[in-house]
Amino acid sequence: MEKEEELTKPELERLAILMEECAEVQHVIGKIIRHGYHSFNPTIENPPINRELLEKEIGDLSFAINFCAENKDINLLNVRKYTLDKEKSINDWLHYNKVDNN
Repeated sequence: MEKEEELTKPELERLAILMEECAEVQHVIGKIIRHGYHSFNPTIENPPINRELLEKEIGDLSFAINFCAENKDINLLNVRKYTLDKEKSINDWLHYNKVDNN
């Protein structure tokens, strides 16, 4: 059994950013489920709608994923492989959508 390696401070920082961005995407999805895509925060002047907030947070998450990849925390070729694997298997679990995986 290999000895557990300790994470460096830069690795911890990148993982914290990735985790935070995942949570922010989840938070917006919760708002959309509760209030809809076109809802917005009525306490803010000229607020973005929830769909725009989701797009922003997914963009931030995309940055965090790429940041981890650029620093060799993850391998984007492996991520792509797992994306294709999910694309092939997801239809077994979908009730209302179908993915064309030809």
